[in-house]
Amino acid sequence: MSKVLPEQHWQVGSVREEVRLRHRRIVLSSYARRLLPFDPDLRIQCVHFPNQAALDLFPTTLWAQVAARRLRKASARLLAGGETLGYRPLREAVADYLNTSRGVKCTAEQVLIVSGAQEGLDRTARLLLNPGDPAWMEEPGYPGAAAVLRAVGAKLCGVPVDAEGLELERGRRRWPNPKLVYVTPAHQFPLGVTMSLRRRLALLEWARKSGVLIFEDDYDSEYRYSGRPVPALQGLDRAGVVIFGGSFSAVMFPAMRLGYLVVR
Repeated sequence: MSKVLPEQHWQVGSVREEVRLRHRRIVLSSYARRLLPFDPDLRIQCVHFPNQAALDLFPTTLWAQVAARRLRKASARLLAGGETLGYRPLREAVADYLNTSRGVKCTAEQVLIVSGAQEGLDRTARLLLNPGDPAWMEEPGYPGAAAVLRAVGAKLCGVPVDAEGLELERGRRRWPNPKLVYVTPAHQFPLGVTMSLRRRLALLEWARKSGVLIFEDDYDSEYRYSGRPVPALQGLDRAGVVIFGGSFSAVMFPAMRLGYLVVR
């Protein structure tokens, strides 16, 4: 057995340009055909990006120093990974942050690390929804969430939003038996309203009695002009009907792609 790997084994030979061969057209799955990617031209046409942090003010030098210091102490266990829910110290830090800043009642065992709130919703929808199952969406609402629900084959049920948030009674009359409810109670997208306490309690009680699960997207909860933050809907949940999802993309930087799910 050779103890030294010859240098030439690390290099490929010269690559010749070859004639491309024709192949059969790849047939996508029904799920893939339902996926609707965002149009990049829409971002170019916008003057104000509602989900864009002040990236020019981010302390990149300090961030690089902290990251380098942590990596110098990286253990083999850290590099190997392997924890199903994500790196435990990170989950503990997320749970502590959510308890303190958002009033979320959770432990590290309930936190699942994902790439963002969108992935969290995608995982939730795949586990809970079958094609044709009805799912409530705020109307108007976040197009990305609608794309996820549509891709898994759910029947999108638009429920209007008023000054107090999702209009529960109108939703019950029009779509009485949803399988999942998607809401952004902290800062509704795109109207920006905060769901009232009265509406939150009514939504939770109805979900408990009806056996419906709620996906709470904690969209833009960190941003406010004055006052203390409004606690998360999950913090009022006593029956375990709320799945809480969010990310750090808005407060850190979008390329970070770090999100979380808080499950029952």
